[in-house]
Amino acid sequence: GFTGGTAMLEVKGKGDNDSTDMLNIKNSNDDVGLRITDGLDVYMPNLPITTGGLSSGGLYIDNNIIKVVP
Repeated sequence: GFTGGTAMLEVKGKGDNDSTDMLNIKNSNDDVGLRITDGLDVYMPNLPITTGGLSSGGLYIDNNIIKVVP
């Protein structure tokens, strides 16, 4: 899962002034919790595989399906 005491926002661009190519939210271990690309693809590579410790509304993966804790 995605853990750590600090969240960092990283915005990457191609060096031009008109677009952002990638937005990352990372923890203090530099693990990506959320990535959004300029094509609006959304990646959440560190979702937990169990509901342990998650509050209602939290996201987790079960058999390759993203689910929401009731």
